[in-house]
This record gives sequence, C-alpha cells and structure tokens, in this order.
Amino acid sequence: MDQIAADDPGPIVLVGHSIGGMLSILTAATTNADLAGVEVSGLGELWQPGLREMWGSMIGDATEIDLPADAHAGVMLGPEETQRSDSVVRDGELLRPIPMPELRDVVAWSDRLPAAAAAVTVPVSLTLAEFDKIWQNDAAAQDALARHFTASPTVQVQRFLNAGHSIELHANAAEYVRTQLDFVDRVYAV
Repeated sequence: MDQIAADDPGPIVLVGHSIGGMLSILTAATTNADLAGVEVSGLGELWQPGLREMWGSMIGDATEIDLPADAHAGVMLGPEETQRSDSVVRDGELLRPIPMPELRDVVAWSDRLPAAAAAVTVPVSLTLAEFDKIWQNDAAAQDALARHFTASPTVQVQRFLNAGHSIELHANAAEYVRTQLDFVDRVYAV
C-alpha cells in the first residue's frame, strides 16, 4: 500500500472478496495511505452452522490442504439456475491448495473482525450473497457485521440475490460489478 500510495497519491478504494476481503479490511485498518473506501463481498462474521468447525478440523501440520473440486464448487456456488454455464469448470480452474496459515486466518476471522473493523475510518460496503454457504446473510447477520465498523462514516451491508459465495461465477455477476462501481463513484464524490 505504501508503494501504491507513493506512485499514485490519489485516494484508493480497496476491493476484496472472501479472504481478499479480510485483507482489504485489515489493510484499511492499518495503512496510512489515502483511502476513499472499502468494498467487500463474500465475507461475514456469523458462520453458517458447522462450517467454522469443519474448516477448523482441517487445520494441521501440513503446509497446505487440497480441497476436492466438487466439494469446493458445492460451497462456492449457489443453485444451478443462478450459475453461469461455465461456473463449475471455472471454479475448478481457480482452485488452488490452501496454505495452512491462510486456513488458520480464515477460521480465526470472526475473532479478528471486531478490532480490525473498529479501526476502519472510511466508508464501507459489504455484500453477502443470498446462497452463501459460508456466511449467514439474514438481517441479524447483516446487523452483526455492520456494528463493528464504529469509526466508518458510512457502512452499508446488503444481501445480493441469486448468487452463491463466489458472486463472480454467477449469471448476475455484471450486476454486482455495477454495484461495486457505484460505491466507488459515491466515495470519490465525497
């Protein structure tokens, strides 16, 4: 971030999905760069029942963990009718082994979120997918997530319909990208 800010001193909007969203929030909480906002999808606080425990059970001494492609797609994608025609294939192409430190960070996210979110001082937009199989997305889950961003001037948490966790692999992905760009336009206008 320091190098980006040095090369282009204008305000920056951090955009992240899932683990990248965690990094965006952690970066926003600690950087001295001129930030305009943070836009994140696929990241919540309240886990779907049993998911955190399941992922926690995979933590071990190995350097990384391989997930079967069909199991991964089953968690990342919403119902078949919400997917693009190539969603399962594309998810498999994107699949990489998960480094063990990354898995530890994911499992610990709900514990790290309160302090990180409280240190974010720019507008925040958070999107939870309707069919996310990792994060709860009902009104209570949205409120639970938003309440941590106490220093942010604005916090919007929305539920994006007709998509699973990996919104970009669903038929309405372009609609979501437009909401991201709308957020960027709004925070730059301030």
